[in-house]
Amino acid sequence: MLRTTTTNDLQTYLAGTGTMETSLLGPAQQHEEAWFLGLRTNAGVDVDALRAEFGKELLDPALETVARLATDELLVFDGAHARLTARGRMISNEVFQEFLQPEIA
Repeated sequence: MLRTTTTNDLQTYLAGTGTMETSLLGPAQQHEEAWFLGLRTNAGVDVDALRAEFGKELLDPALETVARLATDELLVFDGAHARLTARGRMISNEVFQEFLQPEIA
C-alpha cells in the first residue's frame, strides 16, 4: 500500500506549492492502519476480514491487545468485531498506540 502526504500548512497547500511525499507501507504497517481506521468507525474492526488479509501471525498479538483493552473497558469484542467503548473514544489515541508494533532501531 502506498501512502501519500501533503504539507500541514494550509496556505502552502492552497497555493499548490508544497511537495507530496510518498511511502510504501509493509504488511505490519498496513495491519496497524487497518486497526486505526476500523476503530474510528461505529462498526469497528471486522476480525475475520483482518485474518483473511493479514493472517494469523499478525492478528494473534492484536487479539491479545483487544482482550486487554476489553478488560480495561476501552473496547468491546463480540468475537467478530472490536469497537471502542465511550470511554475508549475519549482516549482513542492512547488505544490506537496499543496496536503499534515496537520499532527496532
